[in-house]
Formats: sequence, C-alpha cells, structure tokens
Amino acid sequence: MTERKKQPVVSSGIAGLDEILRGGLPASNFYIVQGDPGAGKTTAALQFLRAGVAAGERCIYVSLSQTAAELQAIASSHGWTLDGIRVEELSASETLSGAADQTIFQTADLRLDETRKAIERAIEEHKPHRLVYDSLLEIRLITGDTPRFRRELIGFKAFLAKRGIVAVLLDTQTSGGDHNGEEIEGIAHGVIRLDKSLEDYGGVRRRVEVSKMRGVPFADGYHDMAIREGEGVVVFPRIVPGSPAEVTKPQLIKSG
Repeated sequence: MTERKKQPVVSSGIAGLDEILRGGLPASNFYIVQGDPGAGKTTAALQFLRAGVAAGERCIYVSLSQTAAELQAIASSHGWTLDGIRVEELSASETLSGAADQTIFQTADLRLDETRKAIERAIEEHKPHRLVYDSLLEIRLITGDTPRFRRELIGFKAFLAKRGIVAVLLDTQTSGGDHNGEEIEGIAHGVIRLDKSLEDYGGVRRRVEVSKMRGVPFADGYHDMAIREGEGVVVFPRIVPGSPAEVTKPQLIKSG
C-alpha cells in the first residue's frame, strides 16, 4: 500500500491553531477568517504575516478598511513592528481617479474595476508569498449582490492561485446582518471563525472554530482563545478522542 504524501503546510502564526490544523495551513491556498468587529481578525492576520517574515517570505497586507497607522497601533500594542510587511492602504472610494465623472458606466462598476486593478498591481509589484486582504465587507458593499460578489471572489482566487500565494481574506460580520456565508465557503479552501460573546458574569468569552479545511483532519468544535498583550491571539485546543494531547496524557494512579 502506497503511503499518502503529506501536503506542505505553512504556519498560521498561532501555535494552538496550527495544532488544531494538524500542522498549519495547506500551502498556496485561499482562506477566509470571519468574525464580528473586535473578534481578533486583524491581530491574527498580523501574526500570520509575521510568521511569514520569520520564514524569510515576502508579505503584504492589502487594506481597504484600516489605515496603515491603525495597523501600526495594533502591532505596537503587542510590542511588534510591521518590519518586513508591506502595507498597501487602498480606498475603494479613492481608486476612481476621476472616473466617477463618467456617466456611461455605473459608479459601482468603476469602483470595483479600479479597486481590483489597484490590488492586482500591488501584488504584481511586490510578488508576495503571503497576503492578507482586509476586508471582504468592502467588496461585498461595492458589488451589491451575491452572484456578482461570488464571481469577483472566484476571479481573485484564480489570480492568486497562478502565483502560488497563500492568502487570508478577512470577512467582518455584523450582528443582525446578512453574511451570505454560503458563497464564501464554497470557494475558499478553508474557513476559520472567531467568536466572542459576553456572558452574564465575567469577561468576554472568545472562541475559534475551523468550520472547513479541505484535506485536513482538523479538530472539530469550538476551541477557547484569548487576546493577550505581547502575544496576540492565543488558542487553547480542546482535547478530543484521538488527538495528540489525549493520547499522550499521563498515566493516572488510583487513589483507592
């Protein structure tokens, strides 16, 4: 019987998440990180890029929703720097370059085309190994409808795949909104959800769930997590039957 060849992986930058994924993210693929505002998406994204920098890879953070100063502030709060990470700060409302004066095409079409071209130019110029795209909410608002948004994602996925880029796309969810998650999950190689909830007593409870990861026997269910100063996102994998943590637990002695 031929031994199955293990696919190469890259570190997510979060040790506990890599453990859940049995080593890390499968290389050269397209991933979605979802969560409410404040769930820890940006911090996790910076950890992913910092792991790439530590591995000697070129990394780029394409931002439609946060400024470079805001990203620097988040990094500084943990004692990090953005050294080695190229930040491309784009604005979907500023990429028109005067094209908004045209009336032949809809403004939304122009905004979408110009935003796409600006992102592709940045990728072609810097040729990154890892990319973070922040955020899909901005593109969803520009496209205005699910089929169009889906086509845009498929095209972007193909563009990245040709260049062998490992991409993490952030998707901000808002309570009560229509997240249209199905059109994302069918396209992405993997989907990771960050969850936070305020209990009746105590502080905020944070959890992470890998809801999809093709070809990976990941650990199902919710896993507790925290955001700690100086460490960023920290994940605590739950113990499940057959997991390494469960198999290697110490032998107990009966008290009688």
